[in-house]
Amino acid sequence: MIGVGMQGSGLLSESIRLPGVECAAACDLYDGRHTLAREIVRADLPVTRRYQALLDDKNIDCLVAAVPDHWHKQVVVDAVSAGKDIYCEKPMSHTPADGVAMVDAAKKAGRIVQIGSQRVSSQICAKARELISQGTLGDLMLV
Repeated sequence: MIGVGMQGSGLLSESIRLPGVECAAACDLYDGRHTLAREIVRADLPVTRRYQALLDDKNIDCLVAAVPDHWHKQVVVDAVSAGKDIYCEKPMSHTPADGVAMVDAAKKAGRIVQIGSQRVSSQICAKARELISQGTLGDLMLV
């Protein structure tokens, strides 16, 4: 887990509930978040301030990145270049060029990159779009 702030701690809590998922280490700049990560996984989890340590760990096969948006490109490119699959929070990038660089790096390394944009495939959002486009809800005033 790279980033154990508000979003990252929630992702950590949810991901460790999945069958076969284990958190091997966590990375965050703040000591309090190291403690939080250990509390979430209920273990003496290895923690670090440098995500490179997670990239270098051969026992880690995939990563979750919940870092500030401007770090997404660098963390994703570094992860796939280190042979890790990675889930990264949205937005994917700040510029189209950064997004292309991320995709190119993943293709070159043969790694999986998943961006946390789940709502685009949500049945609830699809139904809302349908109702709006049919005019069922009337005039849309604010989103």
